[in-house]
Amino acid sequence: MNVSMSRNLAILVPISLCIFWVVLSSSKNHFASADNVLFALDGDSVDLGELHQGDSILHKFTLQNSMAARVRIAEIQTSCTCTVAGEIEGTIDGFIPVGHRVTLPITLDVDSRTGNVNASVVLVYHLEQSSEARRLRLNLRGNVSPEVSVEPKVIDFGSLNDLQSSPAVKRLKIVPFRDDVEVLRASSSDERINVTLEPKNNRNLPATVLQVSLDPKQFANGEVLREAILVELSSPRTPQHRVKVIGRFAKSVEAYPSAIVFRTGASEVKRRASVTVRTEKTSIVTNATLSSPDAGRITVLKGTRSKEHKVHVLLNASLNTSMDMVADVELAIDTDGKTSVARAVAIPIHLVNIDH
Repeated sequence: MNVSMSRNLAILVPISLCIFWVVLSSSKNHFASADNVLFALDGDSVDLGELHQGDSILHKFTLQNSMAARVRIAEIQTSCTCTVAGEIEGTIDGFIPVGHRVTLPITLDVDSRTGNVNASVVLVYHLEQSSEARRLRLNLRGNVSPEVSVEPKVIDFGSLNDLQSSPAVKRLKIVPFRDDVEVLRASSSDERINVTLEPKNNRNLPATVLQVSLDPKQFANGEVLREAILVELSSPRTPQHRVKVIGRFAKSVEAYPSAIVFRTGASEVKRRASVTVRTEKTSIVTNATLSSPDAGRITVLKGTRSKEHKVHVLLNASLNTSMDMVADVELAIDTDGKTSVARAVAIPIHLVNIDH
C-alpha cells in the first residue's frame, strides 16, 4: 500500500464513522418520538404494596407530553370493573399542550379476592391533526390480604357412616388481620351441621375457634356433603367469610351385585347365584331369610367375623314361574371393638320365566 492510499483511508474512515453515527442517532430519535409522545413520569407500572379486602385505592399518574404537537385523549379503557379512571386534570381545551403535564386519577376497588391483583388502564390518544391512534398502558398491582386467616381452609369430614355412635366434630380457627375485625356469629348452610363459638380463655387473644359438628345418622347412605360455614364479621368491607364443608357418607353395609336375576323355565338350568355382602367394619351374619321360603333356600356362613360374607341363593327345581322376592341378610357390625350394632341389607331377587 503506498503513502497516498494510506492518507485517503485515514480521511475516509473517520468520515464514514461520523456519517454512521449521525444516521444511527437520527434513527434513535425517530423511534423515541414515536414511542414516547405521552409517558408517565412515575413509571407506567406502580406497585401498591399490601392491600386488604374491601379497600378502595386512589393512585394518580402524572403524564407528560414530550413532543412538539398537542395530544388529545380519545378513549380510556380499563381491564376490569374494579378499576375506574377519573377525569384527566390539567388539559386545555381537551388537549395536552406540548411539554405540559396532566394528572390521571385511577381508583382500584379491591373486592373479596385475595392474593396478587393486577389491573391496567389503556389510554388511546392522537397527535393533533393526526388520525393515527396511539396507546399508553398503565398498570397497577398489589397483594390483597384477607380480612381473616382461617385454618383449615376447608373442613373435610372424610368418609362417614351411620356406625358412629357420637357426632363427628371439627374445629375452625379464625384470626383477624385487622384490629377493627372480629367474628360476630357463624352458621351453616345445612341445618344438620351445627356451629358453635367456643369461649375464649383469654380475651386478649384475637383467635376465635368454631366447633363444627354433625350426626352421621342424619345423612343418607351415599350422600355427598358440599356445604359451607358462613362466618359473619364486623368488617364493613367483607361482612361475611365462607368456609367449605365436604365429606361423604358411605353405606355401612352393601351387597355386590345389588340384585339377582334368575331366568326360569323348562330350558333354563341355572338355579344358583351368589352375592357378596360387605361391611365398613368387621361383622358377623346373624340371620338370612327369603321373603318367599317355598321358592328356595339361602345359605351363608354364620358366626364368622369378617368384612365380607358370601350369600348363596338356590331356587327349587320345580319353580318355573315369574315372581319377585327379597333375600334379607341381618348382621351385627362392630363399632369400637366392644359393642356392635344391628344392620340389615335387602337383596332384590327377580325371577323371569323365559318360556312365556
